[in-house]
Amino acid sequence: MPSTEMVEFLSLESVVSNRPLILVDAFGVFWGGEAVGLLPGALATFQKIKEQNTTIIIVSNSTRLADREVSKYSKAGLHLGEHYDLFVSSGQITRDAIVSCRLPFSTPRYKYWLYGDCHPQHGSPSQELFENNLFSVTSSIEDADFIYCGIPHKNGCDQESVDPFQEEIEALVKTGLVMLIANPDKTALEGRPSRPVVRQGSIGALYQEAGGKVCYFGKPYPLIFEYIQKWAVKHLGLEAWKDAMIIGDNCETDICGGNRAGIDTALITDTGLATEPILTLGIERFLASLPMENRPKFLVSSFSILG
Repeated sequence: MPSTEMVEFLSLESVVSNRPLILVDAFGVFWGGEAVGLLPGALATFQKIKEQNTTIIIVSNSTRLADREVSKYSKAGLHLGEHYDLFVSSGQITRDAIVSCRLPFSTPRYKYWLYGDCHPQHGSPSQELFENNLFSVTSSIEDADFIYCGIPHKNGCDQESVDPFQEEIEALVKTGLVMLIANPDKTALEGRPSRPVVRQGSIGALYQEAGGKVCYFGKPYPLIFEYIQKWAVKHLGLEAWKDAMIIGDNCETDICGGNRAGIDTALITDTGLATEPILTLGIERFLASLPMENRPKFLVSSFSILG
């Protein structure tokens, strides 16, 4: 766990130097969304890190399956096997649990009720997660074993506050069903200029605050880090995992998850979710506002060796 002393800024090059294994978050670190694509300097940074024989794992809270995300990045010039070694998504971890029927709650009917229908920009990732397995969606919530939370929106429009969702979430809690969330991120940056909008993690928090039970997959929760650790130990050895580091822009997911997993953490300050609160509060007040498990060991301005 990081110390309570002031965290200093370091260059990305010094932070990653001699690391056998780097975990890299996607959105806000090297990826700016569909409209932006790869952030400036990101591709050169991947290449530079690979030159020092470092293994790179992209770990994302995307609900999309790994193959789809790998294809998306490849179209932007970032290639698996050349620029990074493994892609792990929250959606893939969730899908594996669904297919193997290892959800940590009872599902006697093998039916779920979908909250948040098809998003006009992002489609319906839930179709991928539940395709070709025992589970099926039901339009009758009385028949469901659980609620699956899709990408929240109102009439096709992203929301900057959870207030429009409050009443319906409180009503859903009364069903007594567990809500399954495959992306614990509370917000995402959307649009140009970008703005933070409500995502599944915020709906989960709202559900819990109203007394409901939520099952999360993805960062910062253990299963995704346990999967990566198992892969790393198998392919690289235990020492590589002990010296690993995660680079992310989200203190609640990337940094907290890395701290809980016992690896070093580096927060990107200029291109992701931490940017606005750091500008508003200043870095000292921002860090002081964080719970200790959300506090990074290092601060890095951007995922650019050149920056």
